[in-house]
Amino acid sequence: MINTAIGSAGLLALSKVMVLAYAGTMSVSADEQIDTCEDEGAVTYICDVRNVEDLIRIEGTDWILAGSLPERGQTAGGFYLINSKDSSFSTIVPEWNNAPSNRYAACPSSPDPAQFLVHGINIRYGNDGVHQLYVVNHGERESIEMFDLDATTIKPTLTWSGCVIAPEDASLNSVAYLPAGGFATTSITTRTDPDSFKKLIAGKPSGFVLEWQPAEGWKRLPNSEFSGNNGIEVSKDGRFLYIAGWADNTLRVLTRDTYDVRTIDLGNLQPDNIRYAPDGDLLIAGQVVESKQAIFDCIRSEVEVCSFDYQVAKFNPRTLEIKTVVDEEASDLFGGATTAIQIGDTAWIGTFRGTRIAKARMIK
Repeated sequence: MINTAIGSAGLLALSKVMVLAYAGTMSVSADEQIDTCEDEGAVTYICDVRNVEDLIRIEGTDWILAGSLPERGQTAGGFYLINSKDSSFSTIVPEWNNAPSNRYAACPSSPDPAQFLVHGINIRYGNDGVHQLYVVNHGERESIEMFDLDATTIKPTLTWSGCVIAPEDASLNSVAYLPAGGFATTSITTRTDPDSFKKLIAGKPSGFVLEWQPAEGWKRLPNSEFSGNNGIEVSKDGRFLYIAGWADNTLRVLTRDTYDVRTIDLGNLQPDNIRYAPDGDLLIAGQVVESKQAIFDCIRSEVEVCSFDYQVAKFNPRTLEIKTVVDEEASDLFGGATTAIQIGDTAWIGTFRGTRIAKARMIK
């Protein structure tokens, strides 16, 4: 989802300020489980999970990892660990007291847990059940934070292992690992451009895509200046990046070696996060609104739920075909979808402002 703020310094406080502005509360206890939860027709819910902006299934397990935005007025977000079989959940607290690994030797130290603002997440899988989790952080620093994700235990655990500090012009949103050992990340706006937010609202190019490699460091990709660069994924062979253009309702396919770009029209869907489905297609979740400004008005309000209609689209990267698999009207209980994963024939859907995860049967 979007993270932006306007100030005399020209968006220099972009990420942290806006994440705090649209966060709600994360008050569930570490061992709380849901027994009953009011549903709405065909849409069912997991309740009392706060601001689950991103979701990812931990492959080879029954577990789902969720990134939760922080409490309003607070400075720390966190993670939920959800059982896909029975929808029970708990919070998961990382181990922070490590030195950075050699790969991230330039990282000064682990972040202050009290100022750790979780945004986009992604997993690079290892061969021994220990994986690497990448997390966009907007706390005391704009960064990608890395964690060892140990899925060999009864419940997966997280141990902080390093960071890469973002360039000063970047307002990071989502992250995807690259086959060679680096990662790609989106910047939804440009922090050093005082007109960047206006460009975003107008549906004009506002952000860009970055790659980071251990030996080369940061590289801003040519032809990646899109309107509201949001979710990102990479093809399994590393040749293509799939980038959500939130502000102009598009999916961009960027070829990494030639920087050629193909644009896919997503109709009235404002695409947010992108996730792989089990069949290799991509699930793209997002909001359906007539006015982008309406979303920001809700972000700045005190409401508990931002009730915007939402969709999930399924994109076939081989044929470039796209179809809508979830199309729902918002309610007082849920709206403003930002992410979706597929469990069986059901989409599990998160939101930037709300107290639930929605579960909707996918249209065939």
